[in-house]
Amino acid sequence: METFPALAGLLRIITKYQIQRPRAAIIGKLRSHWPSSLEKHDEKQATLHKQQQQQGAAIAENLVIHSASVISLLRKRNYTSPDLLTPLFYDLSTGLAIWGSLFRVPVAFGHGTIYRWDE
Repeated sequence: METFPALAGLLRIITKYQIQRPRAAIIGKLRSHWPSSLEKHDEKQATLHKQQQQQGAAIAENLVIHSASVISLLRKRNYTSPDLLTPLFYDLSTGLAIWGSLFRVPVAFGHGTIYRWDE
């Protein structure tokens, strides 16, 4: 998958200018990473766990886009379909949140890293 910041920027622009074909392609790509069936979700988690075992936690976490980042992006782009949001919220609910300090810090959720700002 392309980098998340690149996909997010592209999705922002194509949503702003209402270009449907690339928007559908990006949503489809996101759907492939967050499957709607529980069996496929479990397979994805097992694969990520195996990668983490083989490559180390720090390396494997960088391979994953955190579901909270995708939920935020989709909601800001007025995406409301449960076909993608439901698996994202499920994935989010199964992670472990460990919040950082008062500055821009990486936030580890067990299987991904996102950034947040404290105000």
